[in-house]
Amino acid sequence: MMALPWWGKALALAGAVGAVWLLFARLESAAYERGVLAERAEWQKDQQERQLEFRERHDAATEAAAQRDIERERVFVPIEREVIRYVQTPAAATECIDDAGRDLMRRAIEAANSSIAAGASPGGSAVPASAGGPGDGR
Repeated sequence: MMALPWWGKALALAGAVGAVWLLFARLESAAYERGVLAERAEWQKDQQERQLEFRERHDAATEAAAQRDIERERVFVPIEREVIRYVQTPAAATECIDDAGRDLMRRAIEAANSSIAAGASPGGSAVPASAGGPGDGR
């Protein structure tokens, strides 16, 4: 076997160093990719948990809103029927309100106040006193 000249030995050494460098670079790149994939999987897991929490809160809020709507219908539908029936009477055709109309207005205001108070924070009456009430002589 023939001995290599000095430049041949230098090229062989450079090639060996380059091969080792490429091997380490490839290993480092693979480790980096594994890390990226692990981070992505963790992020996706967090996003799925957040989405599940959001759906649960949304479902609970939707159910509560449906219950409030049912309660409002239970309170207001009978009053609405009475108002329609009253409007069709001869007393409603005139501009004065008779005792039945005053009673109907009082009950409608009370129902509205109680419905709003049940769904709102504590506070004053939802309908101002100037709108009329029991015994106001209107």
